[in-house]
Amino acid sequence: MTVGPGSVYASGSPFYHIAGLGNLAVMVAVGATVLPFPRFGVDAWQDLGSHGVTHAFLVPTMIERLLDASALTIPGLRLLQHGSAPIRPAMLARGVRAAWRAVHQHVRPDRGVSDRLPGPRGP
Repeated sequence: MTVGPGSVYASGSPFYHIAGLGNLAVMVAVGATVLPFPRFGVDAWQDLGSHGVTHAFLVPTMIERLLDASALTIPGLRLLQHGSAPIRPAMLARGVRAAWRAVHQHVRPDRGVSDRLPGPRGP
């Protein structure tokens, strides 16, 4: 999914954390708008749709809360990244069934987020 000018990005990871900061830097570099998302909650997530969010990053616990509330899908969302922790296969399957248009796993189950920064990756 292309990201750049015209994209609006929200992150459930704080910008003082490497996952939040790394993605923030990428979004700014490609000309996307970054929408601060300071406190996670189902209502706050649903409100992001009214701000035109096209790309977002959440941790698996947040995704599970949204799935439990039947609130994962918001208008305009084209890409939802998850990371900072492994996601359970059953939860990933629930997310796909909830009509994710694109799913991007941002961390391998056997590694932490520190080696998952944007850019070239080794084996």
